[in-house]
Amino acid sequence: DWMSGDSLRDRKWQAGDDDERTIVDLLIDQLEFANVILLNKIDLLNEEEIQKVETLIHRMNPKAKVVRTEFSKVDVNQVVRSGLFDMKDAEQMQGWLAQARGDVVPESEEYGVVSFVYRARKPFHPTRL
Repeated sequence: DWMSGDSLRDRKWQAGDDDERTIVDLLIDQLEFANVILLNKIDLLNEEEIQKVETLIHRMNPKAKVVRTEFSKVDVNQVVRSGLFDMKDAEQMQGWLAQARGDVVPESEEYGVVSFVYRARKPFHPTRL
């Protein structure tokens, strides 16, 4: 999706009728703020291509730790409780204070990302799925 020219509207993820943002806008927002970035599917690239991607990531976010993965296999300790989050750094990020005050639309709403948890006492019927 990094090279995609798709808009959020193309994927029906737009926040409203006048929303002109792209998928790349969402990816950049996430890359700039992340403490740990998983670079997946490295088995599909040669070392030179991997270096180009890592260089781009480090230019956008020099403090982020980049973890190379194949098939999304990663030690959870490299991501969760990594000790890399720093509140002072987060406070310096553009828009951080507005976000904390609730003056910014959350990404879940901004980009139309939704999720839900389905719970039922009875399991799904295997032949009706």
